[in-house]
Amino acid sequence: MARDSRRSKWSLVRSINPLPFLPFHSISFFRRLSAIGTSIEDPKGAPPPSDSKGTGYVDRPSAARGQLIRTYSNRITIGVDSTHAYNPTRSAGRPSVRLENKHSFTRGLYVLSLNHMPYGCGTWPAFWSVGPKWPNNGEIDIIEGVNTAHRNTFALHTARNCKVPGRRELQSGTQKTTDCFVDANYNSGCAVEAPGPFGYGKTLNDNKGGTYVMEWTSRSIRMWFFRKGSEPASIAKGNSPDPAQFGKPLANYQGAGGGGSCDINAHFRDHRIVIDTTFCGDYGGNVYAESGCPMKKGLNGYQSCVDYVARNPGAFKQAYWDINYLKVFQLKQTSAAQGKALSLRPAAAPGKPNAATVNRIAPARSATKDHTEPSAQPESPATLDLIPPSDLRIGGAPDKPTSSEPPCDATHTTSSGTLYHTYCDATVDGSTLKTLQTSTLNHCIAECDALGKSPHPCTGVVYSPSTTCELRHTAWDDQVGVRPGMAMLHSEAGSVTALRLDVQCEGEGSCKASG
Repeated sequence: MARDSRRSKWSLVRSINPLPFLPFHSISFFRRLSAIGTSIEDPKGAPPPSDSKGTGYVDRPSAARGQLIRTYSNRITIGVDSTHAYNPTRSAGRPSVRLENKHSFTRGLYVLSLNHMPYGCGTWPAFWSVGPKWPNNGEIDIIEGVNTAHRNTFALHTARNCKVPGRRELQSGTQKTTDCFVDANYNSGCAVEAPGPFGYGKTLNDNKGGTYVMEWTSRSIRMWFFRKGSEPASIAKGNSPDPAQFGKPLANYQGAGGGGSCDINAHFRDHRIVIDTTFCGDYGGNVYAESGCPMKKGLNGYQSCVDYVARNPGAFKQAYWDINYLKVFQLKQTSAAQGKALSLRPAAAPGKPNAATVNRIAPARSATKDHTEPSAQPESPATLDLIPPSDLRIGGAPDKPTSSEPPCDATHTTSSGTLYHTYCDATVDGSTLKTLQTSTLNHCIAECDALGKSPHPCTGVVYSPSTTCELRHTAWDDQVGVRPGMAMLHSEAGSVTALRLDVQCEGEGSCKASG
């Protein structure tokens, strides 16, 4: 019998979930500055970026123009350029996206629900977390593989003096290496191979995805995968995950208290979460020839990988992430977190893509993957009140809504049956149809609802609590390649935006309410 979720020791502190995978001030883009065939020393002294030859990480405008990032009503896709061919010796690599959380965490429980992941010759997808000054503060690889791999590989990468026992009775995966030190075993880390194919690559995609969980405490780092539909009730039905329900983990890295020599607190600190798709690299490129992938006459495996990636755009139509949500939990008794909980959900008609709103470029890194430190320093720690996900907002602790007002970051149904979604500390681009004085958001939304069928319908409102309401016909931003119908949200302290979820735009100036 499932346990009462209220007994969980974990509490949600950050939700990128499910519409708002790209909240304001929460995600960084990375941009690769090196070209294929060169090794440029990072100015901060990191190793040369030799691991990402074949990949050109792009910034936000480039990702928007190329539609590499798309958000939908309940998920986000993160892809690569699968349209253009490139010169393998002169280009900066096939355009891809690397996303990194700007706030750091020490210990926690991460839950990633996905429908699809990148797969195929030349690809090196990863979901991982990493601390500053790599490898001194550690790296945790939750999803990683290359080329045509059929099984996921979990791994830890650390500085010297971190070994794990790999006790078979504590995990169902196969321990491949036990020394996590990056200079041991050609930097393979202390790796565990998952026992079955359902959590990686083509098999995961064919089975419509699943859910990964990583639990990081002072005593151990444990990882699970659940096939879609088999998630424990505390994950599937709420925000109080209970690892006691999860069963034997696939990977169970025991620290010094569990029989190993690794002091987890000393080796793992201040991690940022990364989701990326790299091509070739030191990992994928060096095993390319062994993966059954196309080889080019006269070239070795690594060179053939770079050549294949550059010249075959159609081969990367499956090289995309399709993600439902990412949630981070921390122990209730230690509820301090770096930064504060954020959430933003761009509006969309069901099945219609929206604008991804992200706003930071940071330098890339290298070694096992890209490990250069971000240009921005983590925010100083701030105590975070434990708040339900419906109250998550942009830029700080939530205002407590009254019982009759729509809460922040929630879907609201009007008396006429129209759906709106609310965003706190946000405004939206568009022409103002009408400004009125009102003391409630409900009244503001009702006025917008009344204009819903006009030639220029009200598709959203910007409300200043207890003062004014602006009824707007939402707009888009052609400069970043966003198409009509993709509402552009921006941060604005004190404002509340509500956007209709039933608006469709077939071309510039032709937005209309469905039905």
